[in-house]
Amino acid sequence: MARNAFYRKIMLCAALLLLVMVRTSAAVEPALGDIIANVTKAMVPGSNYQVIVTQRIETMITEQLTTAVEAPTEEGQFILLFDMTTGVSTSSTWAEPVTHEGATEALAEGSIPLTTIGPVPTVRLRFDIKKILAQVQIMDNVIIGTEQYNDRSYWKIIAQKGDGSQGLGYILWIDSEQWTVSKVTVKVSKYDFTDSVLTYSLVSGLWLPKMIITTFIGDGTRVTQQYGEYVFTN
Repeated sequence: MARNAFYRKIMLCAALLLLVMVRTSAAVEPALGDIIANVTKAMVPGSNYQVIVTQRIETMITEQLTTAVEAPTEEGQFILLFDMTTGVSTSSTWAEPVTHEGATEALAEGSIPLTTIGPVPTVRLRFDIKKILAQVQIMDNVIIGTEQYNDRSYWKIIAQKGDGSQGLGYILWIDSEQWTVSKVTVKVSKYDFTDSVLTYSLVSGLWLPKMIITTFIGDGTRVTQQYGEYVFTN
C-alpha cells in the first residue's frame, strides 16, 4: 500500500510538471506593443532615405466569368522617398541634397540620377511599414498567434476594427527571429484586397525591402517591385 501511494505521488508530480511545461510553452506570445517596437527597431530607419524602385505590373482583364485574358505589362521606375516625419512618398526625380558618405564622388561619377529616370509608371505602389504598424496599433480587435512556414516561426497578427465589416483590416506575418514583416494581407470590409510578400536586404543594420510582390485578389493583377541601393540623407 505504501509503495502504491509512493508511485501515485510520483505520477501526480510528473503530471503537474508536464502541465506547467505546456502552459509555459503556450504563453509565449508577446504583447502587440512589444512586437511593434521590435519590428520598428529592425525595419524603420532613424534617418531619411531614397531608393530607386523598378516596378512591373502584370494585369489580368476578365472578359467573361470563365475567361481571363492577360493584358500588356507596364514597366517603369520611380524614386521612393522615406521621411521620418511624413513617411513614404514617391517622385520621378532624385531629391537633393544627397548627403551620405561618398556623395561627392558618386555625384561626380553620375551614379546618382538627378533628373527624371523614366519611364515613370502611372501607378506607384508604396509600402510604408511605419504607417501600417500605426494603424494596427489603434485597432480594437487584435489577435496574436503563431505559424510555422518553411521551417521558420512567425507571429501572425490579425487586426481590424470591430467585426471587420467596415474599413481596413490587416493580417501580418512577422518573422520571430528577424522581426521583419514577411507577408501582409490587406482586407477591405472583411474581404481580402491585396497580398504582399516581402524579401529583405540587411542595410546598415536594418532590414529594408529588396523585393515586394503584391497581388490584387479581385482580378489577379500582380505588381513586382525591386528595390535598388538605399541612399540615406539628412
